[in-house]
Amino acid sequence: MNRNKSPNSLRLSQCLIVKNEEDNIEKALNWAKNIAFEQIVVDTGSTDRTVEIASKLGAKVYNIDWIDDFAAAKNYAIEKASGDWIAFLDADEYFLTDDVPKILAHLTSIHKNTDNHKHYLGLICKMLNVDESGKPLSIITKVRLFRNDSNIRYYGRIHEQLTLSNEDALYVDDITIIHTGYSETAYQVKNKSARNIELLRVELNNKPDDPNLKTYLGDALCMSQDETLIDEAMVLYREAIDSDLPFSTELRRYAYMHLIERLVHISNNYDECELLCLRALSEWNGDIDFEYYLAIVLYNKGNYIKAWETFLNVENKLMDKQLGIVSTIVTARPTELFERMVIVAAALGDVKSVVKYASITLSINKENHEVLGLFITSLLNNKIAEQVLLCMLSEFYDTSNPNDLMIIARAANNCGEKELALKIVDLVKTQIT
Repeated sequence: MNRNKSPNSLRLSQCLIVKNEEDNIEKALNWAKNIAFEQIVVDTGSTDRTVEIASKLGAKVYNIDWIDDFAAAKNYAIEKASGDWIAFLDADEYFLTDDVPKILAHLTSIHKNTDNHKHYLGLICKMLNVDESGKPLSIITKVRLFRNDSNIRYYGRIHEQLTLSNEDALYVDDITIIHTGYSETAYQVKNKSARNIELLRVELNNKPDDPNLKTYLGDALCMSQDETLIDEAMVLYREAIDSDLPFSTELRRYAYMHLIERLVHISNNYDECELLCLRALSEWNGDIDFEYYLAIVLYNKGNYIKAWETFLNVENKLMDKQLGIVSTIVTARPTELFERMVIVAAALGDVKSVVKYASITLSINKENHEVLGLFITSLLNNKIAEQVLLCMLSEFYDTSNPNDLMIIARAANNCGEKELALKIVDLVKTQIT
């Protein structure tokens, strides 16, 4: 740990609260070992090797009783910190290795600038939520670095927040936090969800009309993976967005997004989904995530031309970075946008666009059988010779490799081009004999 700084150097304290995090604790501490002046771990009742591992890694470990209050536990950790700044990440979060040196650079720059020194109390960073395979799910922004100031503390028993507004924090776009919480096992997710549901029901019982609590509870219910509870979550999201009570802008957008996502992927109620997208766009004009879902709904309703125009608008904004607010979906998963554009282009018979967007998608994931199938059928329907087609596919596939050829054969068979599939299988046979 970097404890040998001079007295005049900026000092960073890393803090985290944990319980049964033996699988995460090493990574949670290692990212900061070269920049943290001290590492403080507050354990709330682990029964595994979390405390042992943290102690061996040189962290200062404190044990407290869990009182169903995340803010209380985090504030206890802050009280133990002696650095100038605090990095407070959860155990399933860490900074990218290449970004770690930039942290002290940004903080030092703030301290060298007298005006900024007075004004900025925290750093806003991008947080990338990933699934079990490391695939990006969404991008949000969070304050995880802030001054060690007696006026800055957490509040809220669950989904705790800092007493620090975004106006008092500096946004930095070159630092990314990876959040792996969505990659935990179903058992772990259900356990955490059950705990959160219980705490949030108590909170909502005290404030039954609070749209913020309804949104938080809706999120926890969705994570339960129980269809009955998910249906309850949809009701809570609807009630939240219809509320006239004070409602965090971030959470309001979140409620819209989860409700729309559910309707897009699970329900066939496209009329309601379209209305919700338009309603959301009236509040967040030009938001590319809501435009993206509107385009999907328009396609599902058979309005291919309008869907195509909307997808193009989303792409243009994405490429030009014309974002009115931070996009949580499209910027995290741009290949899904291009995959959707292949589907709509194929429906419109626009072969040129199919080739363009399929090329982007297949260069990233050559096992995307749906896109590959649309590529194949669009070109063959346009009277492109099979040999020319295979030549074009050689940009993404090694046609001398039997494994790559079988990917093409399976996609051809799945999309109904069985004659081409058989010819490719025959070619594979000649290669392996």
